[in-house]
Order: sequence, then structure tokens, then C-alpha cells
Amino acid sequence: RQLEQRAREFLKRYLWASRVRFSPPELTPASIDGRQALIVQVTGEEPVKHHRLQARIVFMHRGERVVAFFISQWRSGERPFSQEDFGEFDRFVASFRFVKPSFYENL
Repeated sequence: RQLEQRAREFLKRYLWASRVRFSPPELTPASIDGRQALIVQVTGEEPVKHHRLQARIVFMHRGERVVAFFISQWRSGERPFSQEDFGEFDRFVASFRFVKPSFYENL
């Protein structure tokens, strides 16, 4: 149930086989659709091919469970990341509605 604990666990396993060196994640508490949320922003570099990665992960509660939405962008060299794609992702997450209440919400 703890969003920060879930974020640490997720990042430990996220792209574990990709050789990416991640910078320390930026954790931002938020509220999305009245639900407590945690937004994690992280960047990294793959040292062999010199590809860069930028990812945003949103953790939030759904009843007794924690759900995650994430987007990642890979770029080679110095090509910039598309902030427009992150904007679309943020709009999607903000507009997302669960069709049915969870089991625990029905109790």
C-alpha cells in the first residue's frame, strides 16, 4: 500500500537487464481523480551504445492495490526527448477511469 516503497521496488526491477545507469529518481506526491498518487521521473544512460532513457511512472491506489502507469522514451545521441509525448501521457492518466469498482471498493 505504500507508494514510495512500491516505487523503489518497481525501479529495482525496471529494465534490470538493460545495462542502464539511472540517475536518482525524482518523486513527486500528487492527487489524481481524488486518489493519492506518486509521480516518479527518472533518466538514465546505456553506456555501451550511449542511448539515453527518460521515464515517467505514476503510482496510485485503486482500492487496496497500487497500480502503475508508465511511459519511457529512448533516444540515441543528443536527440531531445519529446515533451509532447509526456504531455499526452499525463492527459491520459488524468482522464483514466476504472470501469468497475475494485473488489475492496465494493465491500
